[in-house]
Amino acid sequence: MIENRAQLMEALNYIGSKIENPVNAYLIGGAAMMWHNLKDATKDVDIVTSYEAANDIVSALRLHGKVEYKEGVAGVTFLRIMLPRKNLVVQIFIQSIYSTEDYQRLEAAECEVLTYGKLTYKIPDVKTLVALKDIQMHALYNEYQSLKESRSAG
Repeated sequence: MIENRAQLMEALNYIGSKIENPVNAYLIGGAAMMWHNLKDATKDVDIVTSYEAANDIVSALRLHGKVEYKEGVAGVTFLRIMLPRKNLVVQIFIQSIYSTEDYQRLEAAECEVLTYGKLTYKIPDVKTLVALKDIQMHALYNEYQSLKESRSAG
């Protein structure tokens, strides 16, 4: 659990310090909301990046923790890396999970930029983060409706 901004910065630094090749990632979810002082704590660090960058990040972090492939909202597969030494969870979403329009929205967002080690984090503005969360909630609602309909049909 990351409980304050100092711990968030420490976590981002720890992750970046392990990376060997320069990579870029968008910081999203609770960590990005913490950065904007809209959330007090988060249980993980969520990032969106290219397949190649994800491969570099996983290659570096797998030596320090456990890697899992998980399925989330609307069947989205992502990587979860649990780093027990730091009690830290990193979730990596590959940019291809977003529609072209949604990823373009992310790329067009005004971002603050932080670099730790070889990892550059781009932190989208609040409006973009809320729009991305809205997309996730819409997908979750659709998943719920499908499940509800299949149960009533069966």
